[in-house]
Amino acid sequence: MNITKAQLDAINKGLLDKFGIPDSPMPNSLLGDAVIGVAQVLVDTLRKSIEEKDLVATGNLKGSIDPTNITEDANGVSIEIKMASYWEDVEYGTKPGRKVDIASLENWIRNKRSVYREVKPKKGQTMQEAVKSFAVAIAGKIHSKGTIKRFGYKGSRFIGDVLNQQTIESIGQHLGEMLGKPISVYVTSDTTT
Repeated sequence: MNITKAQLDAINKGLLDKFGIPDSPMPNSLLGDAVIGVAQVLVDTLRKSIEEKDLVATGNLKGSIDPTNITEDANGVSIEIKMASYWEDVEYGTKPGRKVDIASLENWIRNKRSVYREVKPKKGQTMQEAVKSFAVAIAGKIHSKGTIKRFGYKGSRFIGDVLNQQTIESIGQHLGEMLGKPISVYVTSDTTT
């Protein structure tokens, strides 16, 4: 999934109508408005990539993608796209030795119907206890084997397919030509989610 020049042109056409909007982090800044538009297209494209790759269990990762910390200085404009801290596990897979949060796994099991159907309570065990037991077993396997080798999971590349070098260069070149300033786009994790 790449962003085409036509998509960038469409962004810019719509931005001119909103030039100088009061809630813009950089009011009266064509560059700021252009970057905000590009960031929103990237966020929408990342969310679509998550859906297309069937990675939605709880919706937390998809909902956490947010363009924040837009700054403009003499060197240009930077925009940070934040998302839930476990995005790297989804993007690259989990390697052996990594400790996995049991509560997160329990939540994932409850929200992923195909996995939830696999949970079978033992005699005298509640469904909640069975889910926790199942989560502990999964966490143990992930810790000892990882998700990459054991499951052939090399990561979803939901970001890599969208934010590849070609896309970044295309955005930078397009906006750089339009405004005469360099543009930086990078991804970080939000450790609070």
